[in-house]
Amino acid sequence: MMRTRAQLPQVPCVCFGALTLALLLCPGTSHAAGRAEAHDGFMLRLAAGFGYGSGTEEVPVLGDVELSGGAGFFSLDIGGALVDNLVLHGRLSSLLLASPTVYVQDQEFDTPDDASLSFALLGVGLTYYLMPANVYFTGVVGVARASADDGTGDPSTTKAGFGLQGDIGKEWWVSDNWGLGVAGRLMYAAVPDEQVGDDSTTLHGLGFGVLFSATYQ
Repeated sequence: MMRTRAQLPQVPCVCFGALTLALLLCPGTSHAAGRAEAHDGFMLRLAAGFGYGSGTEEVPVLGDVELSGGAGFFSLDIGGALVDNLVLHGRLSSLLLASPTVYVQDQEFDTPDDASLSFALLGVGLTYYLMPANVYFTGVVGVARASADDGTGDPSTTKAGFGLQGDIGKEWWVSDNWGLGVAGRLMYAAVPDEQVGDDSTTLHGLGFGVLFSATYQ
């Protein structure tokens, strides 16, 4: 866990996933560009926003530890329509917290100003559009990791675990193939942390926020 000004004892850290850069391609349909104002063919969506995030873990000796605060969200979706209005895509996403607050057994501790926490998820998702309202529902499942930096520039990272996300959004066409939108997102992750003797611990991450998106299809 990150060292704090209150000088917590050194214990296995509650870790969070570092930002990653990768592309996951999904098969599209035979007409890559698609029809005007239709959800068919190739799809690319970029989304970013803000909200709240937290990570909780039951640490031996210390008990329940929570790191929480305001969070930034980012995601990249790339894929293609299986049929009209149903899109299979890969997703790379991150949830980043800067200078989170640390609670140990509900007692608050200070953190360095340059401390940061993050989750990263690489997964596969399905998006379904309700037309003509252009409202969509997205579900993503994949591999998650977590990482924490206590301000020293030497972050610690967990092993790979499980993560999922769900979005509900609305888009407005601004050209034949581009749409701008807004969405709500809920994210959950469970990743294995370091072991303490014979004991293993699991970090549980939760985040929710509002994102603004640009989609090409």
